Amino acid sequence: IYKMVCKTAVLGFFFCCVAQCAVVVTPRPGNWIPSKGNSEEGIFASDAGQFGFAAAFKQAGLQRIIDSVLPSLVKKITGMSIPGISGEKDSIKYSLSNIKVESLTYTSVTVDLSKDIAFQATGVSVHVNLDWSYKEKIWPHVPYGSGSADASADGSNFKIALGTSVTSDGHLQLAVDTCSVDLGNFKIKIHGSILSWLYDILIDLFKGTLKSAIQKAVQSELQSLISNTVNQILNSYSYRYKIDSQTEVDFTFPAAPKFGSSMMLAGITGAFESIKDNTPPALPHGADITNQPVTTRAVDLFVDQYLPNSGFYTYFKTNRLQGYIYDAQVPAGFPIRLNTSSWKLLLPELYQKYPNQAMRIHFGFQSTAPNVAFAANNASKFEGTGYAGFQVTTDPTPSANSTWIPVFDLGVEGLVGKIEVGFTTTSTDTRLTGDIGKATFTLSLVNTTVGPIDVADLNSLIELAVNTIALPQINKYLHEGVPIPSIKGLTFTSPVLDIYAGYLRVAADINYVPPAYIFSPVLHVQGGY
Repeated sequence: IYKMVCKTAVLGFFFCCVAQCAVVVTPRPGNWIPSKGNSEEGIFASDAGQFGFAAAFKQAGLQRIIDSVLPSLVKKITGMSIPGISGEKDSIKYSLSNIKVESLTYTSVTVDLSKDIAFQATGVSVHVNLDWSYKEKIWPHVPYGSGSADASADGSNFKIALGTSVTSDGHLQLAVDTCSVDLGNFKIKIHGSILSWLYDILIDLFKGTLKSAIQKAVQSELQSLISNTVNQILNSYSYRYKIDSQTEVDFTFPAAPKFGSSMMLAGITGAFESIKDNTPPALPHGADITNQPVTTRAVDLFVDQYLPNSGFYTYFKTNRLQGYIYDAQVPAGFPIRLNTSSWKLLLPELYQKYPNQAMRIHFGFQSTAPNVAFAANNASKFEGTGYAGFQVTTDPTPSANSTWIPVFDLGVEGLVGKIEVGFTTTSTDTRLTGDIGKATFTLSLVNTTVGPIDVADLNSLIELAVNTIALPQINKYLHEGVPIPSIKGLTFTSPVLDIYAGYLRVAADINYVPPAYIFSPVLHVQGGY
């Protein structure tokens, strides 16, 4: 019984330590949402592509963003000054000065994603105040006069279209391709001393010029405000999310988004990479996630199994899915210590050969990185092949720099655990999370220098230790999750997650609360790099 308990405890502790190094995460806890539901409507036809992440924004989603941003932009036009105007018509000189937009309002905005990001505001009303003066060009300059005026336009509209492109380093760019302001029913009301017979003549002098000036000024200001605001919003997107000093998640855009079927679809690299070379791992993708069923929700997010697997691969290739366990790391009260004296009855030859000597365990995965396979019907799984190398040292003050002697190695083969994937969202970020269920595997003795070790009859006991000791540690980190790219102020609401062969889809509605800084003329760096 003592031997069985000892063997179970040692291997259980080994897997507990492996668990703490085998998961690529950033420190943000959250509750995971199990997959449920399915609401599909059509397929977005696109060129086949290999991406780790993709997002389909519907018109309703972008409508919410525009509805959140546009009122603040339009409000900034209130109080705008328009350059003065002077001219001459039929020998009468006139000048318009102190032209100021008192108000600009609209009743509704519609979004169109058929070719680009286009939107039109209708029911636009503009009210402008100004001063005016006129005089006959020829002496004695009669008639002449001056005063103020109110100009207004109802039933107007403005249209804006944003074009998309991608820089050489994969950053998305949005630019105002077209911006037009059409003032409809334009009226001028004159204030000041003026002969009634001159009223119509005076208005005729500058009505057309003033209307054109207002349209041009408002159009220019709208274009400038929107260009700046769009840049500010994109500047909060993390193109490369730094996980640690060696690893980042690449969320760059290999190509510009596609438009059609009332949506904008963007394929994103979606890969863990070494910061040193910024190269996505050459691993197979699970599916073409830019050509999958979409829902009627505001946004659909697609994650290929390539994304988590690129994380395992990157950490494996940089030797960070392996490590050493020393006795100081063994929990107090654990029935087995990493000292040969603790193994005296379990492995007599070990103790005889190295009496009362310190031990350590070298753990990791064999030859290839572990991986995740997404599958429908709750069949997603985590797979890997591990090893545990037990070593001793005769150094009286053991350390990592001591000479360590291998004594026996165990293979942990066919390690499989059912994995549930979830999606968490908070006011600060959004993450892909996971939860591994009961794991199974087969133990094997790879080599030994301390006599035979029979592990065949211990597999069920080790399995119990793994599932009660190790997996809770793995799940602790899986629940923390991997960040999903977004922009500052955007949150996903009522998400529904569905898992398919090779990928998963999260359908959600959105809320957008624009940060105050996006309306500033100075660019604000919010996200990654």
